[in-house]
Amino acid sequence: MAAPITTTATTLEAQLFEVAQALEEAERAYNLANPNTPVNGISVALDPEAGSMSLTATVAATSSGTAGTISLTPDVYIPA
Repeated sequence: MAAPITTTATTLEAQLFEVAQALEEAERAYNLANPNTPVNGISVALDPEAGSMSLTATVAATSSGTAGTISLTPDVYIPA
């Protein structure tokens, strides 16, 4: 399980960037230590020429619901 981070960003958009980078770093560290069971839930691609960042994330989630509401809780995918 990846440890949560405290972001320094002052906007929600910047927080997304910080969290995505932290997840990517946690995946990289896990994959280096566990090459036979890699995880790959997030992909960050930077395009400095276009001034853009693309994020792709696939994380399993557990769903539950009562009284017509549905809740999704992301599953831990980076083992401790």
